[in-house]
Amino acid sequence: MSKNDLHFVIPEGQAGRVDQIVGSRYPAASRRRLADLFTNGQVRVDGKKVKKGQFVQAGQHVELSRPPIDDESLRVCPEAGELALVYEDEHLLVINKPPGLPSHPLLAGELGTVANMLVHRHPECAMVGEDPREAGLAHRLDIHTSGLLLAARDAHTWQALREAFAQGNIDKTYLAAVHERPFGDECQEPLLQKSRKVSVDYSGLEAHTTWQVLAHTEEYSFLRCKAHTGRMHQVRAHLAHCGSPIVGDTLYGGQSCEDFVGHFLHASQISFTHPHTGEHLDVRAPLPALRAAWLDAVGLSVASSE
Repeated sequence: MSKNDLHFVIPEGQAGRVDQIVGSRYPAASRRRLADLFTNGQVRVDGKKVKKGQFVQAGQHVELSRPPIDDESLRVCPEAGELALVYEDEHLLVINKPPGLPSHPLLAGELGTVANMLVHRHPECAMVGEDPREAGLAHRLDIHTSGLLLAARDAHTWQALREAFAQGNIDKTYLAAVHERPFGDECQEPLLQKSRKVSVDYSGLEAHTTWQVLAHTEEYSFLRCKAHTGRMHQVRAHLAHCGSPIVGDTLYGGQSCEDFVGHFLHASQISFTHPHTGEHLDVRAPLPALRAAWLDAVGLSVASSE
């Protein structure tokens, strides 16, 4: 697609929602891919960024920063790599993700993610999920958050797990090293996504995080956290709001750490009912070695076995 194909004038007699007009010009793109353009500020009308749903008139100039990507081009490419599986059966998998590894690709053809390695090991996962990038993953972890990821091997299991997450029937526990000691033991402030991060905002979505202090020093605390809702960056944003940003989480006010890359947040435990057998599963993952060693070094070794 040439640069000229990304710029057009709305024809005479045509007016309406800008997303619908753009969609009619690029019929191969799904609604989700078109929505990505507007979310990322990549559609301009008469030189100004516009939101999905904005009304436009004939004669106005529409310009896209990039073409909408079709779903098939985003299909996860298999890639050999070691995945640490802590649970596996014919329906689902639980993966212990290391820090620094993205959950799934964001761009067409991108490699180096959990999803790529998952599809290499279990090709059936490539067709599971609503988004071709999901590869059966029922949820995501931030790139520097380590720990447990739940994936489905078939569409029925994926749908059941997604519904369980939506209904709050999957219990997620995190371990976090933070600066100082947080105020209180919970935060229920609503969160609103703004570009790369979220912030407390009363027009945002309901969110609830609780925590327990496992160990502390004058400089740091080590917490066990429960995410009772599943908002983007929820634990990170709530702890920062309560005066204790996560160590290494520079996006939310934490200080970087020379002993490891990224922020110290680990999805240590996930508990749920198996959608096929009805069995209660309680899966746990130990801390990454470098982060456990850092706990010892700063005097929080009493918590390293949690």
